Amino acid sequence: MKKLLPVALLLPLFTGCTSLGWIESVIGIKPAATPYGPFSEERRLIWDVCREVLADEGYTFANIKRDEWEMETRWFSYGSDFRFENHRYRITITLEDDDNPRWTKVMILAEHERNSGENPLDASEDAWSAEGADEDVQDLLAYKIKTNINRKRDIYTETYRRLDAEDRRKAPPPDYGDTNR
Repeated sequence: MKKLLPVALLLPLFTGCTSLGWIESVIGIKPAATPYGPFSEERRLIWDVCREVLADEGYTFANIKRDEWEMETRWFSYGSDFRFENHRYRITITLEDDDNPRWTKVMILAEHERNSGENPLDASEDAWSAEGADEDVQDLLAYKIKTNINRKRDIYTETYRRLDAEDRRKAPPPDYGDTNR
């Protein structure tokens, strides 16, 4: 029984039963990404929209794996002029197949860290601590991605309708009849 006690105490760390961000960061585990969608649009269109949304939000890219449909940003800080009040986020977006191969899920992970440094004027005393995934930021990004996908789809649809209407207004080609006589 005494040998099982340490295992029982450490079990929650390895089974994911805890939501404490600092434990996940010490172990080196990233929080789970949240799925959004599925979207029926072309995967390339969804990829381009995700990149545009992140760039519009001020993020720069640290790692882009186009063949794996995954992008990760650098840490981007928010907060006041005092270092100890800063928050920073790193976004990871992955496009995955849904059960239906014509649909795509957008997996979004917004890792959140808080600076708890004691001296706001000395950068060497920065003490970033993991706060886990920020679901509000994930939901906001998913909303912006969905809105921009709809906007781009509407632009393509309207352009197609306009060109189709122009083609219908044109006179039909002349009918020369049977030319095999």
